[in-house]
Formats: sequence, C-alpha cells, structure tokens
Amino acid sequence: MKKLLEKFPEIKFSEDPSSVPWKDALVWFYEKEGKEKYYWISAEEILYVSWSGGLLSVIPSSSSLLSNYFQAVILQGESVFVGAKIKVSN
Repeated sequence: MKKLLEKFPEIKFSEDPSSVPWKDALVWFYEKEGKEKYYWISAEEILYVSWSGGLLSVIPSSSSLLSNYFQAVILQGESVFVGAKIKVSN
C-alpha cells in the first residue's frame, strides 16, 4: 500500500482518527498488529460512490488525478464510512 500512496497522494492516511475528515471523505480502515490505519479520499476527488454486494465503487471526479488512471476504485473493507458530503448513487 505504501507505493500506491506515494503514487496517488489523493489517498490520504493516518493512525489518528481525530485527523480524519469524517464528513468530507470516504474513509476505510484496517487493523494490523493491533494498530488501526485510516485511509480516505476527499469529497472533491469523488464524483460519486455506489455499492452492491459488499463492494463499494468510487467514481473519481474528472478533476481528480485518479480519473487519469481509473474509471473506478473498488473497495472491499470491513468498515467503510461514507461521509455526509459524499454523493451516492444508490
């Protein structure tokens, strides 16, 4: 994941949940060796999200660097939080 985060600075991370912009981002986290690591993509990077069968599809906005590489980012996580300011299509 480290190399991916270096290539795409739009994907942020922190081990401190108080630094996560919960309302303004799509957030997911993983626990490894007793430590939680939070990852997020800010609302301005996202056109919309949708989900089906436990998979979350993130469609990048046309102004996001992510859209130069991906039509969608598919997330499968135990805990994914969709912030109040994220557009959803369901």
